[in-house]
Amino acid sequence: MNRAYRARVIFAPYYRLLNELQTGEVTALDDAPAMEWEGEYELAAPVLHGFAAVWERIQRDRPCGIDLAALTHLATQLETGAPLTERDLHRARDSLDACLRAYKRLPLTLIARHANTEEITIKLHALVGNLDQRPTAPAAR
Repeated sequence: MNRAYRARVIFAPYYRLLNELQTGEVTALDDAPAMEWEGEYELAAPVLHGFAAVWERIQRDRPCGIDLAALTHLATQLETGAPLTERDLHRARDSLDACLRAYKRLPLTLIARHANTEEITIKLHALVGNLDQRPTAPAAR
């Protein structure tokens, strides 16, 4: 798959979400904004937080000058149900555009390595969170 096509496939769900938020007609899951991700609908906020986290990892390795605060802010607003402004959406789109430009020029192995690391981190946190929430056995008397 050539790089331009791969970039369109990877970034399309994020641009679709921004377009939906712009029009006000947003796909929802459990009354929260959702986006199609890998063939299924997922809550948009955690997906955006994960995307921003991948790019934070990439920037620690290869500084790109991308302001990820706008994407993190958007994810937080969606997570809490807070209203969005045109400025929020414009800044998030600028940030996403910068990520897309960086994606087109950075080594794919670098991007994949950081994306895989973040995916493992997310799964580990979910596992640890589930372990913390397991009922404990009653104390022996």
